[in-house]
Amino acid sequence: MEFANVLYDRHLSDAEIERRLVVALLEAPSFDLGALTDLVLELHPERGSWVGLLNRLWLASARAGAEGVKAVLAERAAVLSSGRLQVAERLLDAFGPRRVLLTLSNQPCVVTALAASAGRRRVILGESRPLREGVTAARDLAAVGVDVTVVSDAVLLGLPLTCTEWPPPLSFERADAVVILGADALLAAGFVAKSGSRALAEIAALAGLEVIVSASLDRLLPAELATSFIPPQADPVDLGAPAAVHPVHHPCEFLPWRLASRVLVESEILAPLEVAGRAAQLELAPELRVRWESRVS
Repeated sequence: MEFANVLYDRHLSDAEIERRLVVALLEAPSFDLGALTDLVLELHPERGSWVGLLNRLWLASARAGAEGVKAVLAERAAVLSSGRLQVAERLLDAFGPRRVLLTLSNQPCVVTALAASAGRRRVILGESRPLREGVTAARDLAAVGVDVTVVSDAVLLGLPLTCTEWPPPLSFERADAVVILGADALLAAGFVAKSGSRALAEIAALAGLEVIVSASLDRLLPAELATSFIPPQADPVDLGAPAAVHPVHHPCEFLPWRLASRVLVESEILAPLEVAGRAAQLELAPELRVRWESRVS
């Protein structure tokens, strides 16, 4: 399918990939929604905003046919073009007086908030192996004046417990720090985030650090899709392993809500269990349910 090249472009952000996909769908005379759904679930079932868009397209198709589908796509294109998905104001409020922020990967809503913290807080960011997108995020943050330190993922995972033992710039008091994680998808039972997030959240809990999850509302999925989640396996070439071994690379993982202290969904601050209530209110298209259960569960 021609849309596969758009979905698998690793040099673009998730939002830009979705924007290009939506534009391509709007310009196409017609397209097979079933084939597109299978493709997304095969390549990126963790992308909550993409899966949510497919759900709305299936619902619109059942109610209003091709015109309904076009209307949903046009609305989504407008949202993606406006940049309204990057909401940072409440996230900054949630940090409170704490001046040390620990994170990994490069979720747009988190990076935007970190950039707005320039001059007031310092950031310790995991490099995010194997693609090292954390290094890219750190470079962007440093360019706007953020005091940012990049560490190996292994060092980052230990920092909540060992922070007082390190020399500057890694040393800090636990009461002055918070862990912030972006979410690819918000499910009733938990959330999907960059691999390594679960270990960081578990260790943060042991050390008494708050874990804040941030995501845009479009990443919230219907509750019936939360019964189970199998992360996709990415290209093992990313690991650079020799041919004699069996490389496995899962770019994301599922985290239960017990590991989150608060969830920021755009302008709202929610308790983790409130997310399940919101997910239960979302209608699920039967066609998406069948494909999800056959490919992801």
